[in-house]
Amino acid sequence: MATTPIKQLTQLPSLDEIIELYDLDATVIGGTIYRFTPMAYTATPILWNGNTYSPVPVETTGWQVTGSGTQPTPKIKVANVNLAFSALAISLGDLLGATLTRHRTFRRYLDGQTDADPTVKLSEDVYRINQKTAQNKIFIEWELAPSIDQEGRLIPGRPVLQAGCPFRYRVWTGAAFDYTHASCPYVGATNFDANGNVVATGDLDVPGKRVLNCCKPRFPTGPLPFGGFPGVARS
Repeated sequence: MATTPIKQLTQLPSLDEIIELYDLDATVIGGTIYRFTPMAYTATPILWNGNTYSPVPVETTGWQVTGSGTQPTPKIKVANVNLAFSALAISLGDLLGATLTRHRTFRRYLDGQTDADPTVKLSEDVYRINQKTAQNKIFIEWELAPSIDQEGRLIPGRPVLQAGCPFRYRVWTGAAFDYTHASCPYVGATNFDANGNVVATGDLDVPGKRVLNCCKPRFPTGPLPFGGFPGVARS
């Protein structure tokens, strides 16, 4: 565990090396979470918080927060090693909409160090990839936007329905269930019809979209993952 609080450590005249670690979360656009760290720190992967960060040549600018009132829009330039990032950009729509989180900690707190402690870190920077600004055989560059900056988004982010659940249910393919686009967490082996009655085959498995005839039969003992707002009253 850490022996020196990070706020005190930053005030020391001789600082330990600050390590930057990046989480690129592309799950919302059909990808996965990609973790990397600037190759300037190491030629071997870095372990932190139980995760592996692969060394990649990375250059970033524009993280500074000013007093002008506007949020910074950093840019990240990633070396296109083995065309790996080009492949991601092609398959995942230039990664637009993916979330990039920058973690910063001191080397002494990395996994495997004497003071290893993933809870001791500087403030995280959470941004979404807003646009691709350059791409060639050498590098790809993106401009980032703050995750709280969602121009054009409405509040709430989805309709407020009192009785109906908007979550997408699994789809029967004829041999098994497809969960690719499912947001309902039910993965049980028992099938139910729209009234909550047990049915024999998957093709008859239909969500009732209500608490009593859909959630209750599927989750009889645990929390009900109902996607509606049953406590909302009409005005």
